[in-house]
Amino acid sequence: MKKILFLILFFSAFTKIFACKCVDESIAKKYLEADVVALVTIEKTYGEKENNPAGTGLRTYSADLKFEKIYKGMTFKTLNIFGTTTSLSSGACEKLVMKGEKYLILLSKNKDGLYFVSSCSTMPKIFEDKFLNEYENIFKVIEKNKANLHFPKFVQYDDMSEDYNQQKKQITNDFLKLNKKRLRGKLGIYKVKINDDDKISEIIPIQKIGIKEKQIQELMKKNLRIFRGKSFKTDEYFILLEL
Repeated sequence: MKKILFLILFFSAFTKIFACKCVDESIAKKYLEADVVALVTIEKTYGEKENNPAGTGLRTYSADLKFEKIYKGMTFKTLNIFGTTTSLSSGACEKLVMKGEKYLILLSKNKDGLYFVSSCSTMPKIFEDKFLNEYENIFKVIEKNKANLHFPKFVQYDDMSEDYNQQKKQITNDFLKLNKKRLRGKLGIYKVKINDDDKISEIIPIQKIGIKEKQIQELMKKNLRIFRGKSFKTDEYFILLEL
């Protein structure tokens, strides 16, 4: 469950330009694939150095971590980060972290057993407990149902009914119009079949939302557009429905 880092390099006789593109994936997929999922605090940053494969001029530095909570995997001491301790280049996917900041990390080791992160890595900064609680609820639902996820290809979706209420400063959609007070914050896991138009044609609940369930599944078929990804060769997927 990680954003995939693409570094596209363009060279000319006089200039070198870096372009960064991140591909988002389902938080459920990222959790299942991660070697470690944890809440950490940055203790210190140090060790700037230049890595220069094929003249790319990539920069890295290190950060020592304090693990506050661990949801999956084992603790480790040092995180390697693309960028510098004082500045970053967004075009090169660099990331700037500072002492005292808290992050939720969902990461996998590289072939050498090291952890590297960029701006595309799944590493949201945690400002308030409520944001952490939202992630923790997702992790609990995945763990509760993990034994039933025999085909764990979680995909992202777009809710075509989603809108933003400027007056209330809230996102709304057709699901919440059913019963906003009871449905907001609910989670469900569904196995779905997708037609050629990337719409849902069949639904098998793994964990139901449990409120207005018939209407929920009707709206899933009506409003959700699935992003299945080029590498997938099947018409069956899992989605984590977040209301």
